[in-house]
Amino acid sequence: MKHVEVSVIIPVHNGADYIAQAIDSALIQDVPLEIIIVDDGSTDCTRNIIDKYAKKDSRIKVFHKKNEGVSIARNFALNQACGAYVTFIDS
Repeated sequence: MKHVEVSVIIPVHNGADYIAQAIDSALIQDVPLEIIIVDDGSTDCTRNIIDKYAKKDSRIKVFHKKNEGVSIARNFALNQACGAYVTFIDS
């Protein structure tokens, strides 16, 4: 991956109605970034949506895990982050 200035972390649990808007809002930013999405055990179609985004854009990293809560999902993503700066978006 090229230089990453910002790591955008998006934890999500059953956010199918809003996750696309959250991802799109990050993708339009004009800085070198990576988007780390942690699917925290979703039972709706969130998984399908985020996997499609990841296939289209190499800046998106997706992780699927069992539901353990948003704090654990955020901390997991922080361990994956490569950016000089980190920000969070909730779906």
